[in-house]
Amino acid sequence: HGLWAPNLHFRSPNTEIPALQDGRLQVVQQPLPVRGGNVCINSFGFGGSNVHVILQPNLRLPLAPTRHASLPRLLRASGRTPEAVHCLLEQGHRHSQDLAFVSMLNDIAAIPPTAMPFRGYTVLGGKGGSQEVQQVAAGKRPLWFICSGMGAQWCGMGLSLMRLGSFRDSILRSDEAVKPLGLQVSELLLSTDEATFDDIVHAFVSLTAIQIALIDLL
Repeated sequence: HGLWAPNLHFRSPNTEIPALQDGRLQVVQQPLPVRGGNVCINSFGFGGSNVHVILQPNLRLPLAPTRHASLPRLLRASGRTPEAVHCLLEQGHRHSQDLAFVSMLNDIAAIPPTAMPFRGYTVLGGKGGSQEVQQVAAGKRPLWFICSGMGAQWCGMGLSLMRLGSFRDSILRSDEAVKPLGLQVSELLLSTDEATFDDIVHAFVSLTAIQIALIDLL
């Protein structure tokens, strides 16, 4: 909430600590606004705990629920152990409607494998909620896009993806590209005629446009 919580039961500073005497260090005695920047929190307990954490502020404004909140979302996670990755993915499922939280988890997953060798993913809002976690090798790996050929067409394909802005924009760009040929991809995708893709030209053009749009989306 942007405030330092005050310390309990503080009365007077230790006279053996000059910085507390001359004001260089301050004990928080009442709720104090945080001025920003990274924050250090440590715990050096009599029981032997030695913990130091550096927190970076989340400067993003909370995301209001949108009509896209219910769409399936890919959640990635990385960690030093498989258990850590599973824990993050499970937290994502518990808070799947908190888009700011899900976005933050995806952001912090982009850490080099040398530091976090285990990677995992799940789909939020999809069926089953299965998770996959594996250890990956250090270094960059090639990325390949594999496109399907003819035969994968079906009436209604790509229709639900038109709700996604970047996918829809790509289809509309394809519309402009094939307009001189008398075709309109968006119209073909919205068609309810089961025989639409019996025409090999309709099927080929639509499959190509959908796969271009998927690559644009990714």
